[in-house]
Amino acid sequence: MPMSFLAAVALLPYLQVLPPTEEVRPDSARTRRAAEEAQAGFERERRRYLPIYRGGRPSPCDERIGRFCYWYESGAPLPEESPHAVRGRERLLRLLEEAQADLPGDGWITGQLVRYLVEHGRADTAVAWARACGADQGWCGALLGFSLHAAGRFDESGRAFDLALSRMPAAEANAWRDLEQVLEEDAPPARADSLLWLGDPLFSRPGNDLRTELLARRVMIRLLTDAERTDRLSWGSDASEMLYRYGWPVRWSLDLPRTSALDQGSVVGHERQPAYGFFPAGRRMLWDPARPRPRARYSPSYVKAFTTQGEHQLALFRRGDSALAVAAFDLRRDTLFGEAAVRTALALVRDPATDPIFVATEHPIPRGVVMTSAPWHPGVVSLEIEHGTKERFAVARALVPPRDSEPALSDLLVFDPGPSTPGTLDEAALSARSDLRLSRRRPIGLYWEVYDASGDTIRVSIAVVPGRPGFLSRMGRSLGVVGKQPPVRLEWAGPAKGEPAVHGRAIELDLSRLGTGRYEIVVEARDRSGRRATARRPVVIVN
Repeated sequence: MPMSFLAAVALLPYLQVLPPTEEVRPDSARTRRAAEEAQAGFERERRRYLPIYRGGRPSPCDERIGRFCYWYESGAPLPEESPHAVRGRERLLRLLEEAQADLPGDGWITGQLVRYLVEHGRADTAVAWARACGADQGWCGALLGFSLHAAGRFDESGRAFDLALSRMPAAEANAWRDLEQVLEEDAPPARADSLLWLGDPLFSRPGNDLRTELLARRVMIRLLTDAERTDRLSWGSDASEMLYRYGWPVRWSLDLPRTSALDQGSVVGHERQPAYGFFPAGRRMLWDPARPRPRARYSPSYVKAFTTQGEHQLALFRRGDSALAVAAFDLRRDTLFGEAAVRTALALVRDPATDPIFVATEHPIPRGVVMTSAPWHPGVVSLEIEHGTKERFAVARALVPPRDSEPALSDLLVFDPGPSTPGTLDEAALSARSDLRLSRRRPIGLYWEVYDASGDTIRVSIAVVPGRPGFLSRMGRSLGVVGKQPPVRLEWAGPAKGEPAVHGRAIELDLSRLGTGRYEIVVEARDRSGRRATARRPVVIVN
């Protein structure tokens, strides 16, 4: 029965009127519980419709980490995702978006929302939700770095992670930076930022996506620690190590039982491929991403193929206080490139805190010579070649050593001889060889420079020495000979005082008396006081 106007007026003194700006808060516990149940329900649904694994599990595993067997299937396609899983994730995302709007300060809800948006291919939307995060600033910043990395905005991701780490407790931030689990066992002791810098897949791209990938893995470890998992397993230190070393699965399948009908089979996680070991290995800090069984793998989202095996030659020369890098390359015989147009970048990189200096050029075919210069400082020279349209890369790197004391030698530049002997580096570079497999039937040219030898007499010895690259790694070892053939010996006076202290020489070498195999061309320069400098170039001699 409707209340009369007079009765309503009589009740006014007893009514509590809420301020107009105060909102009624949702039941946060109920909202969080509903989000957790929806996430667990989605993972159960995903498991129900997993495709059957069609690969072959190796025996033994490439790596055994606790409960997990890890193996790398090169070239294996990712299994198709069930339409049921796609629709289930769409429903989950709608619920998580509503829950996050109600509880922006709940870090678990925002984290799962960002995670599943990235998984669903909506990284840019994940960035927007991460920016709206109202939870702990360190965690919200890490979610922003995670989503920016997934969107391919690596430079922004790195800055977001830097800010997030600065807002975390020191012990937590240090744990996130710890690289012990991913470094090669024979890697030399070095600062983490230096090793991450040396492992950067492409210096010519802003940011370091190897670093942001590892930090994104830290985010995913936290996201999975207290959430339902596709593989039904409880979280543990072995699961954490597996994810940190190899990344998280982007697809799942079911490996059917082979022995017992009671066995429900195993859930197989499939990481993105191709994946590479970008951290340098060994005391010589060798960078070979394609080496077999690296301790950690990473598959950049922008790469369909990545090689370090293309034909190339890198050489460094001095110009005052600067380093001049020369790179010759030819990828026409590489099936990844063929005759395609390419973009090249030749980068000189000083340290993690200094932007690289590089020259970028385009070539109508994957062959050419590139030169660039930068202030001389120990670091890295990197030749980076990108297929014009197919997300394929070839990269070659060498360390820039400290400047030698006088006398000093440049690297050796191998070139194809022409009608006249080159008198300058520019002339020699025009015919620099990319292929260091040399025919014994044709002579080759060799160019080098001696520095800081004004007014002195320089004795130069040249030898072609058998052995694998690095066979003659100890300085001071006497130059060998091939059979009974003595090394070529040259001698001349250095430039007079006051003249430029750069002395270039070019010669032709006859290889016809050598057998096929691996060799090193070795040049040694000595002044009158006995000080010496040595330069080596590994080559392969063929018929």
